Amino acid sequence: MSAMVFYSPTVVSGGAGSGSGVRPYRMREAFGRLGYEVIDVSGRHRERHEAMARARERVDAGGVEFVYAEMASTPVALTEPITTRVDPRADFAFLRHCRSRGVPVGAFYRDVYWRFPGYLRQAGAAYGLWARAHYAWELRRLDAAVDVLFLPTMRMGEYVPRVDPGKFRELPPGAPVGAASAGAGADLFYVGALGDYYDLSECAAAVAATPGATLTMCVPPDQWQAQRAAYEPFLGGGVSVVHGRGEDLDPHYARAGTGVLAMRPVEYRAFAAPVKLFEYIGRSLPVLASEGTYVGDFVARTGTGWTLPYDRSAIADLLARLVADPGAAARARAAVEGVRGRHTWEARARQAAQALTGA
Repeated sequence: MSAMVFYSPTVVSGGAGSGSGVRPYRMREAFGRLGYEVIDVSGRHRERHEAMARARERVDAGGVEFVYAEMASTPVALTEPITTRVDPRADFAFLRHCRSRGVPVGAFYRDVYWRFPGYLRQAGAAYGLWARAHYAWELRRLDAAVDVLFLPTMRMGEYVPRVDPGKFRELPPGAPVGAASAGAGADLFYVGALGDYYDLSECAAAVAATPGATLTMCVPPDQWQAQRAAYEPFLGGGVSVVHGRGEDLDPHYARAGTGVLAMRPVEYRAFAAPVKLFEYIGRSLPVLASEGTYVGDFVARTGTGWTLPYDRSAIADLLARLVADPGAAARARAAVEGVRGRHTWEARARQAAQALTGA
């Protein structure tokens, strides 16, 4: 059995509700399902340091094929309360040690939200500027420690400084192949966040104006309360809001006919690859997406749904067609079923292994 090292500066568990928490667990699982012996180096800093010592011995003894790291959405130094005094130098020294022994090292770099103005507004100016210094420090260390820096999309590389662009490889999220949804095409379902970067108001307005169309939005309760005023005019009739995650979503998926990622195409959306895109595909859901976004380009390229201007009239026209012609949604669903096996977590783990080993 071939061995690989899986590194993450966080506690990796199956109960996470966000994409940033889901991905490390799913990737670690997927490497195991591909037949690798997974040498786990994850958890809080004290646990990691103990695991790194054991992993170094395995690397030095030979037989480790590669190292795959899932970086956190925050710098390593800030993954725990400041009082715990996390020293990230040991983590990067471990990755460099593996590379010095001829073991290829790859790391998935999750996001560059910290480079956008909204980050300072959300985090607070003092903390945000301090965190940005840590992000920059971390990228310099990553450049010295890895052979490959995996990104959700290659477009994101335009926003990643201090790393040799020749090291960039695309590695989007994946998803399990789940029970297929079976709703009508105009029965829309959205699960995720609401806010500046997650604006669905034009889609909600289109549904409210289209007889026979529905939209169920499953969003966190606190975000719903913060954004409620923008959506309240559309509630009732076909638009509803629910809360839940994990297995709570199954009944909503079962009733859905189309997954929604028709968001306002802000600059961030041009390279963001949401986990929900691939979860929809894993459920055989065609996707309604916006022009000018990575998701919209993906959907248009693969024929797995509809890419439209972010405009209530354009969306309402599509919904009216889906209500009148159920065959249109059936054709899009067939396209989704034709590609969903290529976007599983196992497919992503295999893609990472091939990029690192050339095999």
